[in-house]
Amino acid sequence: MATVLRKTLLIDSSDKSIGVIFPLQRGNSGYFNVSYKTIDQVHSNLKNLLMTKIGEREMEPEFGCNIHKAVFEPINSNIEEFIEEKINEAVQKWLPYVLIDNIEFDISPTNKDRNRIDMDITYSVDWNNEELKKLSLIIE
Repeated sequence: MATVLRKTLLIDSSDKSIGVIFPLQRGNSGYFNVSYKTIDQVHSNLKNLLMTKIGEREMEPEFGCNIHKAVFEPINSNIEEFIEEKINEAVQKWLPYVLIDNIEFDISPTNKDRNRIDMDITYSVDWNNEELKKLSLIIE
């Protein structure tokens, strides 16, 4: 399968890796785990983007998403709107081919007491938007 993404042809192949999967772990066929499918790399890139704080990356200080600022704020419906806004801003800037479909929050009393926000993000990619994927994140 070939996919056009930002005027670059990406070919899913079982013998050519597309990128490194985060978090970095030792892989079976080299130093790190790598992805062989575009959709797997998109999943890894999205998770990396959302879990990186703005200013954290040395050579790309604007890369990331400021959802971590929400952890010590009062957890209410405004915090959900804040997180959704920050996620959408980051995705539009850094991964414009990712389409966020839905974000579900788990704001249980236990999570509130631990200053923790659990969420499930349902997304697709603009070349294959009939296939929805889910990314589960925990912000602490």
